[in-house]
Amino acid sequence: MLFLLLLMPLPTILGWGKEGHYAICKIAQGHLSEDTLFSVKQLLLDSAEGDLIAVCSWADEVRFN
Repeated sequence: MLFLLLLMPLPTILGWGKEGHYAICKIAQGHLSEDTLFSVKQLLLDSAEGDLIAVCSWADEVRFN
């Protein structure tokens, strides 16, 4: 039981955070071909204005709002 209590704060500790998601997104974007990046950008919501980086931290925005 003590073990489970010690694990409770881990979800907040182990989170990437906005900066971590941004960094991973920049790295991933650099590995996409131009055709693939174009296709991915076509799937983005209009609010992203074609910017993949704009949606990388959506999980953080949802989580903290």
